[in-house]
Order: sequence, then C-alpha cells, then structure tokens
Amino acid sequence: MDLKSDNTCEYLDLSPNDGHQMTSGYWSFDHQRKTVSIFDKNKIEVKKITIKEIQKDILVVENIL
Repeated sequence: MDLKSDNTCEYLDLSPNDGHQMTSGYWSFDHQRKTVSIFDKNKIEVKKITIKEIQKDILVVENIL
C-alpha cells in the first residue's frame, strides 16, 4: 500500500477476475491503538492493520480486517 501525506492512498485489492489491482482510497491512523484504517472511495473501511513493531528498516504489522 502507498499512504500519502494528504490521507489518500493506493492499496492492493482483489479484482473480480481473481487478479490483484491497486485501488484508490483514503487512510487514517489511530495513535492510541497504533492502527491504520484503509477506506474505499465511498469511505467504507476495507482494511485495518495494527503496527506491532517499527525499527529503522523493519515494519511489522498484523491484519485485523
């Protein structure tokens, strides 16, 4: 996924023909819970991940939704 500073994003989505495609949407970050939520163009939450660990060159996340 590509998170942009204006809270828009591109995320990998399953297309109807069983392929994957990048889809445009929006994102938000909950600082208390350390979660990133991804929303589609209709602002429906489609993905949620929790940040488990951050190091210089490593980001460990867990899918929630």
